[in-house]
Amino acid sequence: MLNEPGQDDHDGDLELDTSMLDGPDPRAEATADSDDCPPLDDAKEQVGYELFEWDPTELDELDDVLHELGLPHEWVADGYEVVVHVEDEARVDALLPTIRFPDELPPEVDDGDDTDVQVLGDLFTAADRLQGGASTDAVNGFLDAAERIGEHPPYGLDEKEWGQVVDQVDEIIDLFHAAGPAEEITEAAYRLRRRLRPLV
Repeated sequence: MLNEPGQDDHDGDLELDTSMLDGPDPRAEATADSDDCPPLDDAKEQVGYELFEWDPTELDELDDVLHELGLPHEWVADGYEVVVHVEDEARVDALLPTIRFPDELPPEVDDGDDTDVQVLGDLFTAADRLQGGASTDAVNGFLDAAERIGEHPPYGLDEKEWGQVVDQVDEIIDLFHAAGPAEEITEAAYRLRRRLRPLV
């Protein structure tokens, strides 16, 4: 704004007061809370994890991950116990070992496609019965054992060796379907029994 009449501007020029043109002082603004993790809901059931054996670095890492996941939590017991909602318990259970023991391998997950080791014994027994004669009971028993062969070999058995077993099983089943001579069926059963014998 213009100087007041009679105000000395020292150089005779008109001066503008620019103080009102500046924006608000950023230091005067309240800073946003960087902690965007929602608080615990007192209406929900909660569970606490006592972590007294953890070192501060591990506790800090856990806190960081809980924030990254957006899991509501609260630290109590001087920062050595974390409280979460029961609905998040499974996620926290899975999270803790990855921080506490990061070098340990996760447990193997059974995909349900491995052949049960018991099938080896059942195939051996079925082949043993079948080599004595292709009776209806012997054939049905063999087919029942063969139906339980999974996509992968039983634990500890080599893929190649298991593939040879499966090929011989398929050979016998093909003979069933083709109504092959009984002698061929019993001979094939004998060969399968010999292959399975060291495995059971």
